Amino acid sequence: MRGMLIAAYGASRRDSSKPDTAAAAKSLGVSQRTVQRWLADPTRQHQAPRAATLHKLTTKARQAATTKRGRAQAIKQRPGGTPPAMRVSVTGEQGPRPGPGYTRYRTANFDLADPTLSQGFINAYVDRGEAGAMQWLKDNADQTYNVDRWHFDNVDDVNIRGEYGRD
Repeated sequence: MRGMLIAAYGASRRDSSKPDTAAAAKSLGVSQRTVQRWLADPTRQHQAPRAATLHKLTTKARQAATTKRGRAQAIKQRPGGTPPAMRVSVTGEQGPRPGPGYTRYRTANFDLADPTLSQGFINAYVDRGEAGAMQWLKDNADQTYNVDRWHFDNVDDVNIRGEYGRD
């Protein structure tokens, strides 16, 4: 629920790990307190959204992740613009391309220390989604991971630290 609300309506100005409950409430036609109840611990005043409201939320969250316009809107909602530095951690089957045996299950940390690298990654995500972002990392691995000809066979998890992700 939290992830869908953040994807669809952005993060709170006070805490970037929490959704903007006011924006969600206004768009979904419910009170802000109702949205807060959806997020509450199940042992407290937890309630689930109605089926029609949940469908609307699911559609909006899916559009935010799968359409160019939605991704651009999600990035635009983040405070402060492009971060000066980001670290993108990718976990899965990956490795350099020189020969067999180099690909294995690992976590690789791509450091986007230069603002132009951060902006390039963001632009690739907005333009072409997850596939575009992964292709950008692959194409720029020599600058961000100090390895040329990097490839991804299977990605299980991507974690972004900095302004756009978990700290």
